[in-house]
Amino acid sequence: MILRALTVAAVLAAAVPAAAQTAAGPVQPTAPIAINRNVFNGTLKGFLAPDEVILDQKLSNLAFTGFFGSASGSAVTGYVYDPASMPSLKVGDVINLATGTAASAYDAMRTQLPAGSVIVAPVVAVDAGTQQGVVCGFATLRVEKIESRANPKYIDTRLLALDPATVGQ
Repeated sequence: MILRALTVAAVLAAAVPAAAQTAAGPVQPTAPIAINRNVFNGTLKGFLAPDEVILDQKLSNLAFTGFFGSASGSAVTGYVYDPASMPSLKVGDVINLATGTAASAYDAMRTQLPAGSVIVAPVVAVDAGTQQGVVCGFATLRVEKIESRANPKYIDTRLLALDPATVGQ
């Protein structure tokens, strides 16, 4: 496990430039998802070197978020169709998470975020058993595929940037 974490950290440090977004202040996410930071240190599955990230609620590396409000399926879907309504976030913000599968949210994301779309999502630290996460950084990802019909549902992405680059450590 330790070797895997070191390998993931080394690959990320070498291959992924840090985004400059948080140096200037708050960041506006473009997808109502939160990524568990442990996917980037190898504690959770989902990172495939050099840059593929499979996000799946069954892997516990993805949660839908309502940000500061409800994380219900309808709230999350509303953000998918109106991304400008997503609030700006900063490191240290506490956001609400939904860990249950929301088929409507996956369907909405599949139609609104086709392959090639670039999204920015908060990376969060999650305490087991809670429905909240603390923002510890941001990931910029390119969507490869959103599978909303199969079981499991998942989002296949390529990691373009992490800010800060050490967010998973």
